[in-house]
Amino acid sequence: MPKDLSKFVGEEFETEIIDFDKRKKRIVASRKNVLQEELDKVRDEVYDKLKEGDIIEGTVQRLTNFGAFVDVGGVDGLIHISELSWNRVKHPSDVVSPGDVVKVQVLNVDKEKIESHLD
Repeated sequence: MPKDLSKFVGEEFETEIIDFDKRKKRIVASRKNVLQEELDKVRDEVYDKLKEGDIIEGTVQRLTNFGAFVDVGGVDGLIHISELSWNRVKHPSDVVSPGDVVKVQVLNVDKEKIESHLD
């Protein structure tokens, strides 16, 4: 959370009240809860549309030693290093960079496995 909240003065945000103390005249609201609900809705919509075998576009978000994570409409997919090229690849940065737009084929959709890692 930012220390200087003055930049938010005059802004409007949808929030959820998480604590209300009438005696102390204090309300605690959360923007994070609202954003999480919106993100969950987007994820559900993406998962409902994704089917194995689909070829879609995504944007490379980050690289690891074992592959590249690609945003495919609000959900991250992993391109394993062994799937990046027909040739041997030492590191994903040899093939892609963050920000690259790539076409990917959906090999597997496992919504339950992803959700268990998010909880």
